[in-house]
Amino acid sequence: MKSKGTDLRPAATLMDGIIQSLEQAARHQPGEVAPPAAVLWTDADGQWMPLIEPLLARLPQLLIHGRYNPSKRTGPAIWLKCVIARKLDEPRIPKDVIPIVYLRHISRQELRAGEDCADALQPLVELQYRGAVWTQRNGKDWTVEAFLTSDDGLAPCRYWPERRYPSCLVASWRLRLSTSCSWGIRRETSCRG
Repeated sequence: MKSKGTDLRPAATLMDGIIQSLEQAARHQPGEVAPPAAVLWTDADGQWMPLIEPLLARLPQLLIHGRYNPSKRTGPAIWLKCVIARKLDEPRIPKDVIPIVYLRHISRQELRAGEDCADALQPLVELQYRGAVWTQRNGKDWTVEAFLTSDDGLAPCRYWPERRYPSCLVASWRLRLSTSCSWGIRRETSCRG
């Protein structure tokens, strides 16, 4: 399953657009298709790391692959599998909510390597078949630039004046997570030409 930007409602903010796209990746046809076990969010270059802290506050289903720290909903692959299977008391994810697993410095290609995948990631390999992977339509991992400038990413904001200046948009994206998606966004002077 892949995200389909064309099905998204207009996002009020960049953060809303990212959340909507992640939730879109988890959609399924009840009664026809089993819900995904989890949405895998691969991030080979760690570009999305600045978003994780604010997203943890807004997405109780967000889990992070890393060193064990359950208070930050972070842990190794085997711990993540236990949380996804709802075998642990904490963190508690409601049964009707699809977990989102952020995989920092891990690409989809690494997971696709199967048996050649790093031992520490082996427990997550099967989730790409039982779950969904948040990717671009072409199957590549979302990068910040691709998400902010693609019609399949933040499509509702495609009419921003900054769309003509993707490098500027990417450079300033951290400052704009809560900025309204509208023509009223101030263009930086360094973004010209």
